[in-house]
Amino acid sequence: VVPTVATSTTTATTSTVPESDCRAVAEHAASLLQTFVDDYDTLTVAEWNALDPPPDLTDVRDQVVQLAQSAVNLGCDPTTMEAMLIDSIDELSAEGAVGGALAAAFRGDDPIFGPPAPVLVTTTTIPRDTEPSTVSVQPGQDLGPVLARIAPGSTVEFAAGTHTFTEPIVVDIDVTFVGAGRDDTIISSSAEGFAVAFIGPGGFEVRDLTIEHTGPSSASVLLTLEGPVRVENALIRGATAGPEDPGGGHGIVFAFEPLEGFPQRSAAERAGILSVQDSVITGNRSAGILVTGDASPQISGVTISNNGSCGVCYTGTSSGTVTNSTLDGNVVGVQIGDDAKPNVLDAVITNNTSTGISIDGRSTASIATTLIDANPVGVQVGGEAAPVLNDNTVTNSDGAGVVMIDASAPRVISNLIEYNGEVGIQIGGSSSPVVESNTI
Repeated sequence: VVPTVATSTTTATTSTVPESDCRAVAEHAASLLQTFVDDYDTLTVAEWNALDPPPDLTDVRDQVVQLAQSAVNLGCDPTTMEAMLIDSIDELSAEGAVGGALAAAFRGDDPIFGPPAPVLVTTTTIPRDTEPSTVSVQPGQDLGPVLARIAPGSTVEFAAGTHTFTEPIVVDIDVTFVGAGRDDTIISSSAEGFAVAFIGPGGFEVRDLTIEHTGPSSASVLLTLEGPVRVENALIRGATAGPEDPGGGHGIVFAFEPLEGFPQRSAAERAGILSVQDSVITGNRSAGILVTGDASPQISGVTISNNGSCGVCYTGTSSGTVTNSTLDGNVVGVQIGDDAKPNVLDAVITNNTSTGISIDGRSTASIATTLIDANPVGVQVGGEAAPVLNDNTVTNSDGAGVVMIDASAPRVISNLIEYNGEVGIQIGGSSSPVVESNTI
């Protein structure tokens, strides 16, 4: 059955088959086309054009032709059969650009049984601006064309209101995102994987707005692959992680190590200051801030609360500082592992549900002039870690104030360790600490 079926070699002119049977054949034939559309519906245009070899469009066309012609040969009226087939094909549906082009071709934008027109990547693009600019974006406006057009060094101003996104925002240009205030401007994403990712080159600044993740999809909120990055007066919340995604669900990730599916960066590309200032990181499924590789963020004046694992987690050879910040109600306030060596200064670490500060691996972290209050365990040091704890107050722990185990070798000097529920300092395993000039 091609459009000339009524005058094809068959001589059938009167239907001798129940119309319901003929319609069932038409619907089944159309379902073959729908399956073909569905098979390619999730591809991008570039992925469709890259298929090698290209899909065999004639095969599915020939199957439909053979089914319809067989029905005509058995007695279905050719004109009625073709009308039924056209009706069934008109119901083809798709969600993606490629599937939509295929469905449209089958529906009749091109000959019904001819091969669908190829899906081409458009060659008409808007040139990127040559000079930095400030561009305003309203709620509901598509951000993609803006990021594709502006010059490096530009600023995107998000107007007050909630800007809703269902796909990740990938930032691959030097740009500043600024809102009308973190209580007034919200970037709300239900995307899977991450809400916003800065992959470089250049730098990225976020200030005066909220970035949140909503919905069930597993995702971190803000992912950065290189520096410089500055987050100021921002609220980061709502990252989620399912059981099949143990590595996700973080508020901010400084991903300075190889990450599958993302560009690899050299040390030179990753150079630049990383800073999080005067912000709130809360209600994320895993870490509030995850610091990996050799990233070294400066975290200052930040409240990091009610996150599902650690307020700040350090891995690899990461470093940096946490100063004048509050870590409250996380599972662990600060977790430091591997060869990480951050400095925690003048912080308040309180009401975390497991441990105030946990240090293991071979860490040489420094914790100074910090209040560690009302955690089940104030500080726990394990592995081969050799941190320095100096001039802190460790108080109101349910169990021990400071616990040193395994082969750790911390230096615990000039601290005030008081009002802890069971033990001031507990030393076990083969730990060999230096403990001097403390008030216990």
